[in-house]
Amino acid sequence: TKKLISQKPKIFSKMKINNSDWLINLRNYLEYKKKKEIIDDEMDKAWIKEHKSDDWFIDSFDGLKLLKTYHNHHKIYPSLVPLISNYRYLKDLSGVRHNSRVKLFVDNELIKEEQGQVQFTDYGLSGICVFNLSRNVKEYIDNNKKVVLSLDLMPDLLDKDVISFIRRFGNYRIEEAFSNILNNKLSIVISKDLNTIGKKVKSIYDLDFILKKIHAFNFEIIDTKDYKVAQVTKGGLSLDEFTDYLESKKLKNLYVVGETLDCDGICGGYNLAWAFTTSLLATENIINNMNK
Repeated sequence: TKKLISQKPKIFSKMKINNSDWLINLRNYLEYKKKKEIIDDEMDKAWIKEHKSDDWFIDSFDGLKLLKTYHNHHKIYPSLVPLISNYRYLKDLSGVRHNSRVKLFVDNELIKEEQGQVQFTDYGLSGICVFNLSRNVKEYIDNNKKVVLSLDLMPDLLDKDVISFIRRFGNYRIEEAFSNILNNKLSIVISKDLNTIGKKVKSIYDLDFILKKIHAFNFEIIDTKDYKVAQVTKGGLSLDEFTDYLESKKLKNLYVVGETLDCDGICGGYNLAWAFTTSLLATENIINNMNK
């Protein structure tokens, strides 16, 4: 604790700290800064401007910022989060849910793929399979990399079977025929994209270009939704600087658990399990030390 106080940020010099307990000092620091509206640097200004209505987030960020004074950390990004696209027909697709195989491409390189239900929104794409691909997306975009999600809307059907089926609807418009396989909104939007809207199936000699679009329905991703929507964050304090019981190797009796540490997982309860497990380990170790 003496080490902590001797290395305290300049802000601590404006406070009267009589109690040497770390947690009390941390709480006092956060309350003081919040009441006095003290902003330490330009980064704080930017974050507070973006999240000025999110008191819960500002407090969390301040706590992490103080901990970063003594520990190495990895930059924080939103994860398990919906993705924002600039695709022109998004509003026409809003509300559609469709089982798809989803591939994440970064600068034309395949990074990862998932399969599951994609939820189309008026701003982009959501759903568990999209969340599981979102972990590094914000970082890629910040580094000026091109991010694309490519959807295979018929991952379990053979092309020859699809063509044979669609040909039965020769006198139907192409979007009507494909609505027997795809959601009607999807069928219409794909027809708009390919300029086949209103054309009859029998007027189109080769359907391969339509199948190609259905197997690679691409969405350029330009951003992610923010922390308020994200289920978890990527990044945090380096795990190497904490014991197996989550005690800091640099500041004795300081325990850090959950998302504050640089550990996060995919959907499925893993992040909740991490929060519960690390809290239990830290609590048991604190109790054992008190009973010695």
